[in-house]
Order: sequence, then C-alpha cells, then structure tokens
Amino acid sequence: MRFELEPSWNYFLAAQEDFTVQAHIPGAAIYGFYQRWLSNRVMAFDFRIGGGMYSVLDYYFTFDRGKTKPAVILIPVITAGVSFKWLIRKPFFVEAGLDFTHFFTVNDPSPGYLRPFAGAGWQF
Repeated sequence: MRFELEPSWNYFLAAQEDFTVQAHIPGAAIYGFYQRWLSNRVMAFDFRIGGGMYSVLDYYFTFDRGKTKPAVILIPVITAGVSFKWLIRKPFFVEAGLDFTHFFTVNDPSPGYLRPFAGAGWQF
C-alpha cells in the first residue's frame, strides 16, 4: 500500500441571458493506493480510496444591476477509483480509469459524480 496526494484547481463559469456565476475551486485529496501487476509485469490495475477537502472561493453571481457578495465554502469529499495502466515501453505508460467523488454538502441527497480519465506519462 502506498499513498498519493492529488492537488487540483477548477474554474467555474456559467453564463445565462440575465446572469453569470463564477468561482475558483481549489482542493486536495490523499489516497491509499494499491497496485496489482498482471503476470506479464507490463500491465496493472490500480485501486485508490481516500478523502480530502475542496474550497469554493470567490463564488458570486453577476447581474445587470450588480453582483452578489463573494462566498467561501469548504466541502469535504471522499473519492474511490480504479484504473488500468500499460507500460508501453519503459518508462512510458498510458492509463485509463474511473473515479467516483462524493461531496458532503447540506443538499439532500448530497451530490457525487463519476470522473472518467485517460492519460499518458513517464514513470520514474
């Protein structure tokens, strides 16, 4: 078992005819990480589970007559995921997977979402 740290930042902007809403959403999560290599030692399944905290900063609406006061919101989350990794040729790899993130908010039910991902990298 290993651990991973995942920092993130998102910018949210949604515009409608009569208003605009925007926010910055930085956050971080820490995962427990388990990797199971297949017998060929070229492909592996990765499993992760953990939690973290996201902040919604400078969250406000803009209307024709002005804008609302900015709000700051802290949101604890839990995340779990699985991915498939293939070492194409050492040290290069490709990876694809699916994560689920659940937000602990006052909404009933509190929201969660699936996040598919794909990427390539260099293992060092």
